[in-house]
Amino acid sequence: FPVTIQIDKILKSQLEEAITAHQSGDLQRAEIIYLDLLKAKKEEVILYHLGVVNLQLGKIKRAKRYLLEALKKYPKTHRSYTALSLVLEEENKIIEAERYALLATKLAPSNPAVWNNLAKVQINLGKYDEASNSASKSLNLDPKSFEARFNRILALAKTEDPSNSLSELERLSAEYPGKFEIHAQLGALYADIGLTDDAVLEYGEAYRLIC
Repeated sequence: FPVTIQIDKILKSQLEEAITAHQSGDLQRAEIIYLDLLKAKKEEVILYHLGVVNLQLGKIKRAKRYLLEALKKYPKTHRSYTALSLVLEEENKIIEAERYALLATKLAPSNPAVWNNLAKVQINLGKYDEASNSASKSLNLDPKSFEARFNRILALAKTEDPSNSLSELERLSAEYPGKFEIHAQLGALYADIGLTDDAVLEYGEAYRLIC
């Protein structure tokens, strides 16, 4: 029994080391440690993190395999459903991605991130009214979320007069200067309402930010 406790302490320490490497952007090192941990103990938390790090590394098939295995181990965790929806988006399986994103919201309805993820998937599906509702639910839970505010603007821009969304997007740009996605969307909105010169300026700024 004491030996088991000691082993668990070692594994916990290794997991913390892997997560630290993961969060600091050292994805290759994180993956190596996660794999070593997996050999010792096939736990849902390890499978989940392996899925996420492989997704970030662009190893989509591996990411999917680990996340599906994580869900078999523990099918009531919203994080694996959310991560799997991201994997499915990468595979361009958007309808299936929405299904997993919806499951995540049922498991964790008070988590703003799952609603924002659902909004993003619904935007990709062209379900703009539903996306606006999902982003609004995320904002109700986390009013300061940049991502939820941005996704709500994206959805509203498709369901109403683009000029109505423009002022909100301009406010967001003032609060978060230097965001590529804001300038790109401002360019699109300006183009939609016929402000060609402004559109060119915003597209130019977006291009500058990624160069």
